[in-house]
Amino acid sequence: TKKFNRTPDMAVEALKRYPCATPDNAFVVGCIGSYEERKAQSLLLKAAKKLIDDGRLPNIHCLLVGEGPDKEMLQGLITELGIEAHVSLCDFTKEPFYVFERCNVIALPSTGK
Repeated sequence: TKKFNRTPDMAVEALKRYPCATPDNAFVVGCIGSYEERKAQSLLLKAAKKLIDDGRLPNIHCLLVGEGPDKEMLQGLITELGIEAHVSLCDFTKEPFYVFERCNVIALPSTGK
């Protein structure tokens, strides 16, 4: 197998190929999946709210990528939690590598259903 070597140009290319906004100097948590209950993005949003409120990770930014029936519910939850400045709800992409390149960590919440 080829060894993966990250280059500075990769981050620039990622922004060009998938221009969903994230703040500078944010700790970006990526989550790619369909917007539906079993994917449990709501758990991630509630956890982010706790990390912001208790000061452990005030610069967290959740980059949610997908499509599905729960998109409006997630938008409402983001507003209800007051974390609009800490979340980007973005469209599905067939090239997830460009999302991964912009994240500090990837979260895969699930209800197990």
